[in-house]
Amino acid sequence: MQVFESVFQIELRVFNTNDIPLEIKGLDCELALNQRHFASGVSDVKTNIPPYGTVKIPIVVYSSVIDMVRGVLGLQKSENLRYNITGHLRLEGGPMIPSSIPFKSEGEITLQRDMGQT
Repeated sequence: MQVFESVFQIELRVFNTNDIPLEIKGLDCELALNQRHFASGVSDVKTNIPPYGTVKIPIVVYSSVIDMVRGVLGLQKSENLRYNITGHLRLEGGPMIPSSIPFKSEGEITLQRDMGQT
């Protein structure tokens, strides 16, 4: 049985805090909303991040209808939406560079409407 799914494109900003360039050959990620799995995706984007540089990497994530319903349950009662993104950057490189680097980012998005707007 195949469950319907939704497709979203997000951008992840990646910072290179090293003094050597990083050659990225792809990444994977998981997105959770209010501590519930919402979407996951992979990207085979190939890019270089210069030393102490930054780059935005587009990634397509997929969410099943079931995950979407679970992710938005109770949102009308909540003023904030907590998100958590975890994953791995897949790197090109030699023996001194690891093949993947884990990452994690979390925060809140305010859902409360401005009372002065209609």
